[in-house]
Amino acid sequence: MVLGIPFGVLIGEYFGWRYVFAMIAVFSLITALAIYKFIPSSKGEQPVPLSNQLSILKKRKPVIGLLISLLWITGYSAVYTYISPFLQENTGLSVSSVSFMLTVFGISGVFGSYIGGYATDKWGVPKTLFLSLILHVFALFALTWAAGNFVGAAIMMLSLLTAIYAFRPERSRDLFLEKHTR
Repeated sequence: MVLGIPFGVLIGEYFGWRYVFAMIAVFSLITALAIYKFIPSSKGEQPVPLSNQLSILKKRKPVIGLLISLLWITGYSAVYTYISPFLQENTGLSVSSVSFMLTVFGISGVFGSYIGGYATDKWGVPKTLFLSLILHVFALFALTWAAGNFVGAAIMMLSLLTAIYAFRPERSRDLFLEKHTR
């Protein structure tokens, strides 16, 4: 996220989207070969039948947790889709400036992950989830008013991405799945 999105935007703008996918394919191949060479093999576990996996959907709280994760992922995926055009059209940034800003936003996501871990340890999962979602909502609404102002838009985007990564869907999974399915 910190480097991939900005480089992808930059390469896509100057060389076309095909090069972005080719670059990802090459990096994926290198990663697969490195895993094959350096990660020791281990025995797998007995596969869990699909019927057992789907049985969790009979319980209310895991379904709520999964829906929260689904909505959250859908929401921030939509935001990521429009970050570059938003910044270019509303703040007048060039492609290289957008790429730089995406790097800064990625760093804010790393910072958000740290904040989320700290907040979860200090206040617990429900309160951290609630506060993160409130910041998320505030940043999205404020972004609509800050759109024409580079500084305002940058601050709201930093707030938004910090909020997104402060409470990742994996943590909401912990809230609803682990406590209620054992």
